[in-house]
Amino acid sequence: MSSIYDALKRIQEGDYKEPSPVIEQGFFTRARILWIVLFAAVLSSVCTAAAIYGLRTVGSTDAETARTINESPAAKIPDVNDFIANKSVLPVKSDTIDAKDAVTKKPSITEQAAVAEKLTVTEQPVKKDISTEVPYINDLAANAKSLSAKGNIKEAIELYVNILTIAPDYVDAYIDLGGLYYKAQEYEKALLNYTKAKRYLKDDAMLLNNIGSVMLAKGEPDKALQFFIRSQKVSEGYIEPIYNLACAYARMGNSKAAITTLKDACSRQPQVMNWAVQDPDFACLRGYPEFDAMVETIVRRAK
Repeated sequence: MSSIYDALKRIQEGDYKEPSPVIEQGFFTRARILWIVLFAAVLSSVCTAAAIYGLRTVGSTDAETARTINESPAAKIPDVNDFIANKSVLPVKSDTIDAKDAVTKKPSITEQAAVAEKLTVTEQPVKKDISTEVPYINDLAANAKSLSAKGNIKEAIELYVNILTIAPDYVDAYIDLGGLYYKAQEYEKALLNYTKAKRYLKDDAMLLNNIGSVMLAKGEPDKALQFFIRSQKVSEGYIEPIYNLACAYARMGNSKAAITTLKDACSRQPQVMNWAVQDPDFACLRGYPEFDAMVETIVRRAK
């Protein structure tokens, strides 16, 4: 009681002093520190989030840039159909083209014949009896000959092509097929087959004469001339290359050589002149006394 009384008395006398707010000051100090720590934590979280977002943005931008570059028209692999549609030429990737990227071009018939002609010089395989390897091959060949004799040229050609697929070393089939192509006026194919046969029969007079006849039909009398001369040398009694030689000279405009050679052929086989009268190759010789005299002789004999 005395202490309460004393306190009230001091208040009344004006001597009362406020107690020191040590407790309040300590409370506010701890609160301030707590707010600072909380603020620092929030600021750190914000900075961390900003950094992560910045990295994601940069990564996304880089990916978008890469995607844009990859998808740009300059980086796209050209489509063949697009080039065809625009009638453009495909660009060459480099000076060196891989073999698998190269387009295999099939050689023309003329190129194949040239290759076959080179092979006749470098190698000459032996002609074999194909019937011992393929027993029914002769029957197929007989059927092809029968078709040819009946005038079924197309069917005969197809059969010979099949025969050569079965027996690619069947020399007689090459010769017969060349003759059929000659009749069909497919001279390049005729030349190809004759040239393939020539690998086996390098100095065959008939085959050389046939090749010369193809050259003459193609309008190449200068080349034909060489084959006719070779054929004549191989077989001097073979009349056809001599007659054809006269035709070649006439085609080349060498009238004198044409008449001389034709006379030689007629002296060996008189009925040759019957061919010459109707042969358009000799139309250019009409008006020459020697040729006209030979024609008159044929006409008189016919009467």
